[in-house]
Amino acid sequence: MNLLPDLGIIDIFLLLVLSLALYFDLKEKRIPNKITITAVVLGLSYRAVTGGLPGVYDALLGGLVGFVILLVPFLLRGIGGGDVKLLTAIGVLKGVEFVFYTALAMGVIGGIIAVYYYFFVKLRGAYFPYGLAISIGAVIALAL
Repeated sequence: MNLLPDLGIIDIFLLLVLSLALYFDLKEKRIPNKITITAVVLGLSYRAVTGGLPGVYDALLGGLVGFVILLVPFLLRGIGGGDVKLLTAIGVLKGVEFVFYTALAMGVIGGIIAVYYYFFVKLRGAYFPYGLAISIGAVIALAL
């Protein structure tokens, strides 16, 4: 049984971006701009080459949707800017529908992690690596 569908080049690149973002989020408690901005630039370039102007439009719309989904939590200081940029990059790479699936899965996973932190870590206000929820959400979306 194959858990992930046949992966294309953009899917493999997405998994690389998620792996790097997760590594830095867990180790340094931040997601570097070099990762997210590179993903956005390469994603736009890839979409321009493979889909022309409609591909670029879809990438920009996906990025905008990813940005808007996490804008309010960011403004309320619930998550960091790297998390917002990571979901934006995911939207650019994979489009609107994918970023919605990622957001749904990310919300469920984030809730599970929050409950774990609340009951087992018992450190109120402790650093919560939301990049973990975003990464797992994107992998779940990729598996769908």
